[in-house]
Amino acid sequence: MRRWLSRAEEAVAGTLLVVGLGLCLYGVVMRYFVNQPQAWVEEVYKYCVIWGVLIGGAAALRHKKHIAVDVLYAVLPARGKKTVNVLANVIGLVFSVLFLVFSLQLVLQKYGSGQVSMDVGIPLWIVYLVLPLTGLLLARQFAENAVAAWRQSLDELKHDIVPQEAKEALAHERRETSPARKGENACDADAV
Repeated sequence: MRRWLSRAEEAVAGTLLVVGLGLCLYGVVMRYFVNQPQAWVEEVYKYCVIWGVLIGGAAALRHKKHIAVDVLYAVLPARGKKTVNVLANVIGLVFSVLFLVFSLQLVLQKYGSGQVSMDVGIPLWIVYLVLPLTGLLLARQFAENAVAAWRQSLDELKHDIVPQEAKEALAHERRETSPARKGENACDADAV
């Protein structure tokens, strides 16, 4: 079930992005080459791309493809890495649940107001429905990641390979801030 849901999530996100970008191309061709701009295209392609990106966020989280600064993480001992992994995912889970609750309130408000989009007339509650869906998908993924991080053994984390870039950056930082280096800078300043 989990694998099916993951694949469906990725397929929907990818399809929405492709459809959105295809509509964008169609809009450009109709506007600049055929000279018959289509008012609805811009609105619909934006909705498709936004939905695709937001739904794809949970898939990116599952595959650990979000941007991360891991210079300090890389040098932590195994227990520190485990603590950071669990804590980061719990914080993400709390944020996702809050995002889900508040975005659901927004959807209900849009539903009650009966607002529709400008060009196409799509009910705005449908457009905003992606927000609580994203919160739900992210909360599910953060919860899975937190449990996996909690269950991960310290031995697995000890053998975690420290990226060479992180080692080089830390070595450079140590050289720059070493007492001997500070003395060199003081001598350089006296020479001027």
